[in-house]
Amino acid sequence: MRSRWRRNLALLLLACLLLAAWAAYGLSRHDHGPPEGFVRVQRGSVRHVIEERGYTALKRTHRVTAQIRGLFYPEPLKPGDRVSRGQSLGRIDPERVALEVDMARARLARAEATLKAAAFEGLEETLLAQARALIVSMDHTVAAAEAQVSSARSRFAYRRDFLQRVKRLYEQQAISEDELHRAQVGATDAEVELRQAEVVALALKAVREAVAVLPRTIAARLRLKRLERAVAEAEQRAAVAALKLAELKRSRSLLRAPIDGIVLDYPVRSPRAVAPGTLIAAIGQPEELEIVTELLSTDAVRLPPSCSVELLWEPDGELIGTTSVDRIEPLGFTKVSSLGVEQQRVKVHIGLPAHLRDRLTGRVPLPVGYELWLRFVLAAKDGVLAVPRSAVYRDEQGQMRVVLWRNGRAVEQPVEVGIVGDERVEIRSGLHENDVVAILPDQVQEPQ
Repeated sequence: MRSRWRRNLALLLLACLLLAAWAAYGLSRHDHGPPEGFVRVQRGSVRHVIEERGYTALKRTHRVTAQIRGLFYPEPLKPGDRVSRGQSLGRIDPERVALEVDMARARLARAEATLKAAAFEGLEETLLAQARALIVSMDHTVAAAEAQVSSARSRFAYRRDFLQRVKRLYEQQAISEDELHRAQVGATDAEVELRQAEVVALALKAVREAVAVLPRTIAARLRLKRLERAVAEAEQRAAVAALKLAELKRSRSLLRAPIDGIVLDYPVRSPRAVAPGTLIAAIGQPEELEIVTELLSTDAVRLPPSCSVELLWEPDGELIGTTSVDRIEPLGFTKVSSLGVEQQRVKVHIGLPAHLRDRLTGRVPLPVGYELWLRFVLAAKDGVLAVPRSAVYRDEQGQMRVVLWRNGRAVEQPVEVGIVGDERVEIRSGLHENDVVAILPDQVQEPQ
């Protein structure tokens, strides 16, 4: 009885050993890993990406420059400070500019006074009226003088004739000598009166001729004054323009922030002379922060619309976030690479959403010119059959192939590929999951 139990136990143990050996054989036959240099076809993610360095930049940088020449007095500002629109950034020669405005105002006041004086013609008009009245009066006076001469001439003629008669009577001794003398005196007095009347008449005529010139002289003075008025008007316009120029210069001497933003550069931090065009401040706004990179033109034309872009601090480093391409500039340029090769590149602008912008500006108020690593995702798929990129090659007819391990032998297998990434290639047809392919087809070594 005991020997039978021992025999049954031995048979049971032998059966268990045979079953374990058969299981081990099956596992070694079906679950053996791929040969060396081969890999299994598995499902996973495939991405076609372009990696390039980029840098942060601003869409617009507001540069405040000196508009006039002079001594600049800065404000206590430094890069990174926030400024408000209209805030003072400094002044250029404030005292000299203020004096120039005062001088321009004084010149304008003088020009206006000169114009007012030149415009006043009341005195000349009064003199002209008086001269015309005086001419009329002189005409009457000359006429009276000429009448006086005529009267004196008649009296003189009478006295002269009377003297001749008296002389004849005296010669006839009809009158006394005293009467002769009185006739002679009367003739002499009449002659003197005639001569006086003639002198007075001639003098009055001369005065009349002199007075007749007065209206022409006053009219000429009026014309000259009108010319002086035109000159005064021109001087007033020049003074007004000079005042506007001085006020414009004063406004340009006060340098103010054009926007609300952050100071990027403030190079002049102590008083010194500046010339027109000297940079006083560069101001930017965080809302205009973007990323710019220089892609090869052959890569840029392959970017799909609104291409997804991953931002990293460094290659294969921490992912900052994902954004998209904003625009591609139309003008390319030639750039020499570090290896001395000329390349055609084009600038690509990448937008920054608010959450990424807040992350970038967390430590630095406005990081402009900071380097980032960009990964442009041209195409991506998940859950597709994929093999290493090195496993796929093109034959002489242009057919894509892989080296497949089948039944202990390496054989070529044509495949249809989809997305070709930097590391993996999508297989659309020709392979199945868990197929084994060579990683480097040109270095296939069959296992012994």
